[in-house]
Amino acid sequence: MVWTTVPGDAARTVLDKTLFSASDDHTRPFINCVYLVAGDGKLTGYSADGHRVSRMAVDVEGIAALTLMIPKAGAEHLRKVVDEAVAAKKPVEIGVSGPDVFFRVGNVRYSVKLFEDKPFPYDRVLPESATYRARLPRLAMLASVKAMMLTADDKSS
Repeated sequence: MVWTTVPGDAARTVLDKTLFSASDDHTRPFINCVYLVAGDGKLTGYSADGHRVSRMAVDVEGIAALTLMIPKAGAEHLRKVVDEAVAAKKPVEIGVSGPDVFFRVGNVRYSVKLFEDKPFPYDRVLPESATYRARLPRLAMLASVKAMMLTADDKSS
Protein backbone atom coordinates (compact mmCIF):
# COMPACT_ATOMS: atom_id res chain seq x y z
CA MET A 1 0.00 0.00 0.00
CA VAL A 2 1.31 3.43 -0.98
CA TRP A 3 0.69 6.28 1.44
CA THR A 4 0.27 9.92 0.51
CA THR A 5 0.35 12.88 2.87
CA VAL A 6 -2.11 15.78 2.97
CA PRO A 7 -1.79 18.79 5.29
CA GLY A 8 -4.54 18.69 7.91
CA ASP A 9 -5.78 22.19 7.13
CA ALA A 10 -6.17 21.34 3.42
CA ALA A 11 -8.19 18.21 4.25
CA ARG A 12 -10.34 20.18 6.69
CA THR A 13 -11.05 22.91 4.13
CA VAL A 14 -12.15 20.39 1.51
CA LEU A 15 -14.38 18.49 3.96
CA ASP A 16 -15.88 21.70 5.41
CA LYS A 17 -16.84 23.00 1.99
CA THR A 18 -18.30 19.77 0.61
CA LEU A 19 -19.65 17.60 3.42
CA PHE A 20 -22.73 19.77 4.00
CA SER A 21 -24.15 19.03 0.55
CA ALA A 22 -23.74 15.24 0.60
CA SER A 23 -27.13 13.50 0.50
CA ASP A 24 -28.65 11.44 3.29
CA ASP A 25 -30.28 9.15 0.70
CA HIS A 26 -28.68 5.70 1.11
CA THR A 27 -30.42 4.29 -1.98
CA ARG A 28 -28.26 6.41 -4.30
CA PRO A 29 -24.65 5.94 -3.13
CA PHE A 30 -23.17 8.21 -5.79
CA ILE A 31 -24.72 11.24 -4.03
CA ASN A 32 -24.44 9.83 -0.48
CA CYS A 33 -20.71 10.44 -0.43
CA VAL A 34 -17.88 12.92 -0.61
CA TYR A 35 -15.89 12.35 -3.77
CA LEU A 36 -12.19 13.22 -3.33
CA VAL A 37 -9.79 13.48 -6.26
CA ALA A 38 -6.09 14.14 -5.74
CA GLY A 39 -3.42 14.81 -8.32
CA ASP A 40 -1.72 17.55 -10.31
CA GLY A 41 -0.95 19.41 -7.09
CA LYS A 42 -4.59 19.66 -6.01
CA LEU A 43 -6.98 17.98 -3.60
CA THR A 44 -10.54 18.45 -4.85
CA GLY A 45 -13.72 17.45 -3.06
CA TYR A 46 -17.20 17.15 -4.58
CA SER A 47 -20.64 16.33 -3.19
CA ALA A 48 -24.29 16.63 -4.21
CA ASP A 49 -27.71 15.91 -2.78
CA GLY A 50 -30.01 16.48 -5.74
CA HIS A 51 -30.56 20.17 -4.86
CA ARG A 52 -27.03 21.37 -4.19
CA VAL A 53 -23.68 20.56 -5.72
CA SER A 54 -20.39 21.67 -4.24
CA ARG A 55 -16.76 21.59 -5.28
CA MET A 56 -13.70 22.72 -3.35
CA ALA A 57 -10.11 22.51 -4.58
CA VAL A 58 -7.01 23.17 -2.49
CA ASP A 59 -3.42 23.29 -3.72
CA VAL A 60 -1.32 20.52 -2.16
CA GLU A 61 2.25 20.03 -3.36
CA GLY A 62 3.45 16.53 -4.12
CA ILE A 63 0.15 14.73 -3.56
CA ALA A 64 -0.17 11.31 -5.19
CA ALA A 65 -3.03 10.65 -7.58
CA LEU A 66 -6.02 9.02 -5.92
CA THR A 67 -9.78 8.90 -6.26
CA LEU A 68 -12.03 8.19 -3.26
CA MET A 69 -15.80 7.95 -2.88
CA ILE A 70 -16.20 8.13 0.91
CA PRO A 71 -19.70 7.50 2.32
CA LYS A 72 -21.16 10.51 4.15
CA ALA A 73 -21.09 8.80 7.56
CA GLY A 74 -17.44 7.88 7.07
CA ALA A 75 -16.59 11.41 5.92
CA GLU A 76 -18.28 12.86 9.02
CA HIS A 77 -16.08 10.70 11.28
CA LEU A 78 -13.05 11.52 9.13
CA ARG A 79 -13.80 15.19 9.77
CA LYS A 80 -13.27 14.57 13.51
CA VAL A 81 -9.94 12.84 12.83
CA VAL A 82 -8.88 15.74 10.59
CA ASP A 83 -9.80 18.22 13.34
CA GLU A 84 -7.42 16.37 15.66
CA ALA A 85 -4.71 16.54 12.99
CA VAL A 86 -5.14 20.30 12.67
CA ALA A 87 -5.10 20.77 16.46
CA ALA A 88 -1.91 18.70 16.74
CA LYS A 89 -0.44 20.36 13.60
CA LYS A 90 0.09 16.97 11.98
CA PRO A 91 -0.56 15.83 8.41
CA VAL A 92 -3.17 13.27 7.41
CA GLU A 93 -1.70 10.18 5.77
CA ILE A 94 -3.94 8.36 3.27
CA GLY A 95 -3.48 4.81 2.01
CA VAL A 96 -5.77 2.81 -0.27
CA SER A 97 -5.94 -0.97 -0.34
CA GLY A 98 -8.65 -2.46 -2.54
CA PRO A 99 -12.07 -1.18 -1.47
CA ASP A 100 -10.74 0.33 1.77
CA VAL A 101 -9.06 3.63 2.56
CA PHE A 102 -6.93 4.10 5.66
CA PHE A 103 -6.12 7.37 7.42
CA ARG A 104 -3.29 7.94 9.90
CA VAL A 105 -2.82 10.96 12.13
CA GLY A 106 -0.11 10.41 14.70
CA ASN A 107 -1.29 7.37 16.72
CA VAL A 108 -4.88 7.54 15.40
CA ARG A 109 -5.90 5.04 12.72
CA TYR A 110 -9.20 5.19 10.84
CA SER A 111 -10.50 3.15 7.93
CA VAL A 112 -13.54 3.44 5.67
CA LYS A 113 -14.96 1.10 3.04
CA LEU A 114 -15.21 3.06 -0.20
CA PHE A 115 -18.17 3.14 -2.57
CA GLU A 116 -17.35 1.32 -5.78
CA ASP A 117 -20.04 3.04 -7.87
CA LYS A 118 -19.60 5.52 -10.70
CA PRO A 119 -19.32 9.08 -9.37
CA PHE A 120 -21.90 11.75 -10.03
CA PRO A 121 -20.90 13.76 -13.16
CA TYR A 122 -19.88 16.86 -11.19
CA ASP A 123 -17.85 18.41 -13.99
CA ARG A 124 -20.88 18.34 -16.31
CA VAL A 125 -22.99 20.18 -13.73
CA LEU A 126 -20.50 22.69 -12.33
CA PRO A 127 -19.12 25.26 -14.77
CA GLU A 128 -15.38 25.93 -14.81
CA SER A 129 -15.94 29.68 -14.77
CA ALA A 130 -18.85 32.03 -14.29
CA THR A 131 -19.65 34.47 -17.08
CA TYR A 132 -22.21 36.48 -15.18
CA ARG A 133 -22.22 37.96 -11.71
CA ALA A 134 -25.06 39.55 -9.83
CA ARG A 135 -24.84 42.07 -7.02
CA LEU A 136 -27.71 42.04 -4.58
CA PRO A 137 -28.44 44.35 -1.68
CA ARG A 138 -27.59 42.38 1.46
CA LEU A 139 -30.72 43.28 3.44
CA ALA A 140 -33.08 42.55 0.54
CA MET A 141 -31.43 39.14 -0.01
CA LEU A 142 -31.62 38.34 3.71
CA ALA A 143 -35.32 39.29 3.79
CA SER A 144 -36.00 37.02 0.80
CA VAL A 145 -34.24 34.08 2.43
CA LYS A 146 -36.16 34.59 5.67
CA ALA A 147 -39.45 34.70 3.75
CA MET A 148 -38.60 31.42 2.00
CA MET A 149 -37.67 29.80 5.31
CA LEU A 150 -41.29 30.14 6.40
CA THR A 151 -42.50 27.88 3.58
CA ALA A 152 -39.55 25.47 3.22
CA ASP A 153 -39.68 22.10 4.96
CA ASP A 154 -36.85 20.80 7.15
CA LYS A 155 -35.46 18.40 4.54
CA SER A 156 -35.01 20.97 1.76
CA SER A 157 -34.32 24.08 3.79
